[in-house]
Amino acid sequence: MSIAIIDQMDFPDDLPQLRSLLDAEARVGRPIEPLLSHLAEHQPLALADVIVGPRAAVGAEVIRAALTVMDTLESLVPPRALYRRLLDLAREARPAVLLTAAERHIDAPWLFPMSFQVEGTRAGYLHLCAVPLSRLRVLCEQYAKEGAVEGMAAAGAARGSAVPAHVLMRAGDIAGAARAAAALLDAAPGSPVVEEIVAIWGPDLPPLLLALIVEARSQDVLDRLAHYTRWYRAIEIRRRQRVVELQQA
Repeated sequence: MSIAIIDQMDFPDDLPQLRSLLDAEARVGRPIEPLLSHLAEHQPLALADVIVGPRAAVGAEVIRAALTVMDTLESLVPPRALYRRLLDLAREARPAVLLTAAERHIDAPWLFPMSFQVEGTRAGYLHLCAVPLSRLRVLCEQYAKEGAVEGMAAAGAARGSAVPAHVLMRAGDIAGAARAAAALLDAAPGSPVVEEIVAIWGPDLPPLLLALIVEARSQDVLDRLAHYTRWYRAIEIRRRQRVVELQQA
C-alpha cells in the first residue's frame, strides 16, 4: 500500500508527504527498507532529498534503513558530506552510521575525526573492528598518534589481535600497550602478547612490568608476569599485592 502511495506522488512537490509517510511507518514499527529500496530504483533524487536534504526525515529508524541504500546515496552525495549529514540526523543510530562508513571507506581521512565525534574516549573502536587485518596495523598507527588508547585496546580484544598493543609499544606508550595487552588477555587468555611486547620493549623491563601489573585483570596474567618479576624484588612484591587485590575484589 505504501509503495503504491509513493508511486502516485509527484516530486519534488510531494517531498513533505513522503517524509511524513516514512516517519509514520517508522513510528508504528513497520519496515521502511522496502520503501527506500523502491525509491532508490525509481526516484533516487527524491530518496536523497528525503534522507539527507534540508528538510530530511529525522530519526534512528529512518537512518538505519537508509544504510541499506548507500550505493544510491553515495552516487548522488559525496561520501564525506553524506556521512556527516547522516550523523547529524541519526540520534542513537550514530554508531551504525560510523560503522557503515568504516566498512565502505576504510582509509578515508575523514573517518578519524568522525570516530572521535561519535565514540569519544573509545575512538577508533568501530573503525578498527571493521577493517581487514591487512590494514589494521597502519590504521592503529594513525589512532596511536591521536592517543586513542581505549578504542585500540577494545578493538584488539574484540578481534583477538595483539596488533594494537604492538603498535602502542613501538610508539613508546608503555601504559597504553599494557592496557591493550590486559584487555586482549581478558578476551584471549592464551595470547602471547605479554611475551611479544616484552620483546619489543627490550631489556629495561621494570617500567613495563609495573604498567602490566597495574593493568592486569586476572591472576593468570600476573602468574605469567612472575617469569620476569622474579628478578626484581620490589616489582615482585607489587605483583603479589596485585594478586591479593584481585582475589579480594
